[in-house]
Amino acid sequence: TENSIVFKLTKTKREKAYIKKWDQWIEDKERLIGIIKQNNSFFLEFKNEIIGVAITQKYEWNNTLNIEMIEIKNEFRKMGFGTIIMKEIESIAKNNEVRAITLETQTANGIAIEFYKKNGYNIEGIDISLYSNEDIKKEEIALIMKKRFV
Repeated sequence: TENSIVFKLTKTKREKAYIKKWDQWIEDKERLIGIIKQNNSFFLEFKNEIIGVAITQKYEWNNTLNIEMIEIKNEFRKMGFGTIIMKEIESIAKNNEVRAITLETQTANGIAIEFYKKNGYNIEGIDISLYSNEDIKKEEIALIMKKRFV
């Protein structure tokens, strides 16, 4: 309407699987290396093997910690390691005295959305053209999720 905008997210099962291939660019690698140098990122090791990574960036301008990337090797998923990573990120956030942890995921990634919700994150916004101008047609819209401390 003239005075309001309402977005509705409905959980539905797709008729066929949505498969996405993410091609890393050298710009991504360079950007992530710069973020890692802030010392708010870490690897998760299990039995002398790196099985996960978390890359986070503190934003001074709004005093938040943004989760840039979380990844766990496929064979170690659904074993509690993701929750261990999230608890360590929360520890980093508290040490940095931030007011919230933020992240971005996709509407097409229901598993991630449920995981983040289980860990105390709420959906706080959307970006309908973060990836491309065809996001809505592809049914892949960026979700902004946050866990607030104050």
